[in-house]
Amino acid sequence: MKAAIVTGIVTPYTHRGFEALGRRLDGALHVFACSDREPGRHWQLAPAAAYRRRTLAGLRLHRSYVSHLYLNPGIVPALIGSGFDVIAICDFSPTMMMAAATGLPPASRSSSRPTRSPRPTPGNGRGRTGSRAA
Repeated sequence: MKAAIVTGIVTPYTHRGFEALGRRLDGALHVFACSDREPGRHWQLAPAAAYRRRTLAGLRLHRSYVSHLYLNPGIVPALIGSGFDVIAICDFSPTMMMAAATGLPPASRSSSRPTRSPRPTPGNGRGRTGSRAA
């Protein structure tokens, strides 16, 4: 299985987790980070050995110590046509929304009509039937 993870930054503890997961996937794990580091977090990471790590070019809006917004449009070409079986998104920002949209099946992306569930019809056991007791 080929898997991609999209995250804000890679931290020392997530790096260890990615290494373990990468070994289980025989190196078929790709981690896309929106930034190398954030203010106040200057960790030194060992090079990725069991997975592939890539930092995307883009913009970061620092809102607080624990809140950042990322805009990395490079995630779209990085994911399209790459054949990932799974795309995991580890944050909520415009980059992650682009990654989620990229991961949709092609028919879902190109459909101009929203998919609707069927409405209940009278007499099918859902809601009122419109008949009155005599």
